[in-house]
Amino acid sequence: MRFDQPGYRIYIKLEELLVKATNKEDYEDEIVFICDFYGEDFNKGQLRMQLGILSSSIPQTSQCYNLCSVLQYLRDLSQSQRASSSTDSGHACHKHLQ
Repeated sequence: MRFDQPGYRIYIKLEELLVKATNKEDYEDEIVFICDFYGEDFNKGQLRMQLGILSSSIPQTSQCYNLCSVLQYLRDLSQSQRASSSTDSGHACHKHLQ
């Protein structure tokens, strides 16, 4: 099936990771899957730290976030907000996000 391909599975896990982190849900299964998929390209500790920063900086509302609302929040960040977040915690992904 078209939706049973490895590329689609990793896309879904990445989406679930962002959404769960912003909604303060447990995302350990997604971290393990993603880090296993990308191997040494991701640093689990830094990824957890960056997701923690995202989770604590995004406004908490009574509604759950979805991927579109998370992406909109990230797009609305100023350059200085983006720069301070990335320099404070380092980069979780050594190759894919640079």
